[in-house]
Amino acid sequence: MAESEDVKGIGPGGEDGEPKGKKKIEEPKGESNGAKRIAGSNDDVKKGGEAEISSDDKLFSVISHLSGLLMYLVPPFQIAVPLIIWLIKSEENAYIRHHARQSTFFQILIIAAYLISGLLCFVLIGFLLLPVVAVFHIVYTILASIAANRGELYVYPYMDRILKKLNIKID
Repeated sequence: MAESEDVKGIGPGGEDGEPKGKKKIEEPKGESNGAKRIAGSNDDVKKGGEAEISSDDKLFSVISHLSGLLMYLVPPFQIAVPLIIWLIKSEENAYIRHHARQSTFFQILIIAAYLISGLLCFVLIGFLLLPVVAVFHIVYTILASIAANRGELYVYPYMDRILKKLNIKID
């Protein structure tokens, strides 16, 4: 695993500058792809406050992200797989729950983007948007899968803002 440094909170904190009562959020050095590591996100916590994430947890998380690419082969599995993982594993593990939720809502947003692009094909701009949506989908699905395999929590870009505007809370 990569070394990480603590991200200091804003406002009054304890002696170390951390906000009181908050979980430490760590961001891997040299990476700004939306991946974060949260201490205490799993039941087994190592010394130093970093969560111990098993290989099974990572596997379920990676599967929930990579299943989004099944859209190009078997479309229903794009949402079905992360949704099933979310429903089955959400009570057991916060790490898997986070990744399955992120993946499920990202796939829903991608479907909406494809539908809008498809409708815009009637005015010819959709033909330009379809490949952009495909590249965005593939690249960020792979980035999320890599982050999940490293034991990091990944948040898809723009998704938080869109869901806040729709008044949907996922984490």
